[in-house]
Amino acid sequence: MNELLQDQKGGKRRSGAAGYGGRVDSDEIARLEAEMEDLRLKNEEDSVALSEFRESLATANLRAKGLETEKAALEKRIKTLETRAQDLEKELVDSAGKSRQVELQSREFNKQKTANVKEAQRLFDENETLKERVIMSRILTT
Repeated sequence: MNELLQDQKGGKRRSGAAGYGGRVDSDEIARLEAEMEDLRLKNEEDSVALSEFRESLATANLRAKGLETEKAALEKRIKTLETRAQDLEKELVDSAGKSRQVELQSREFNKQKTANVKEAQRLFDENETLKERVIMSRILTT
């Protein structure tokens, strides 16, 4: 288009028919009309492309908003699960402590039981010995 606006020889600008010395060649008019039609078509294509781009951008923005909402929900769920996991871990630690306590009590109980069994056996043996003495003493006194 710059070719049309500047004179190739002198670099002077032409404007309208007066720039051509008052006459406009029909080929030049046809060429300019074709160029205008090409520009109009390009403008329409650009307008359609721009509309499609805006629509695509709006869709992408909606998708992004949906993803942000989903992300927030997932972050909330993660936080809830982390809290549950911490509670469970605390519960497990407490249970492990109670389990150790029960194990210690069980060992103590078993020690006491073993001591009681030994004491019962000693008393049984002592009782048997006393029975034998009583029997022997009766035999000897009769």
